[in-house]
Amino acid sequence: MEGVDRARDRVQERLDRLTEGERSPTVNQETVVATAEQYRTAIDRSLDGVFGVRVAITNEEGDVLVTPGEDDRLPYGETDPGESIGTAARRIAQAQTGIDCVPREATEATIRGIRNGDDPGSKAVYRLAVVYVADAVDPAAPADGHWEPTHAVDAPV
Repeated sequence: MEGVDRARDRVQERLDRLTEGERSPTVNQETVVATAEQYRTAIDRSLDGVFGVRVAITNEEGDVLVTPGEDDRLPYGETDPGESIGTAARRIAQAQTGIDCVPREATEATIRGIRNGDDPGSKAVYRLAVVYVADAVDPAAPADGHWEPTHAVDAPV
């Protein structure tokens, strides 16, 4: 399937750019099984150049901002087509927490192989998700979320 191969190439290109710097992020890989609809969506989003971004916003004390939910979590979203991961990290952080930040570095990249559970013979489509550390510009009380000590947050900060 041509789309799957192109999606894999896009992930590889983005990963290559992330690992060019002096300090490369830790790279992990996992495989998940999806429905046919989820599989098709994964192909489309990958072809559009859309990647997952989780933002670890830190304050001057080194605490990390987490957003409320079932489990406290880091702000998460996706890049817009053609948007850099750093720009997306800033946009996502501001939209979900009200805090402006300056993206510093990618600390973790996960390559997710997504298999079509309805068609076991199909190729895996690959998606990329990145954890980006960012410094809060004004770490006053966030509009949505609270500060936690780094050791209490399950993320590579």
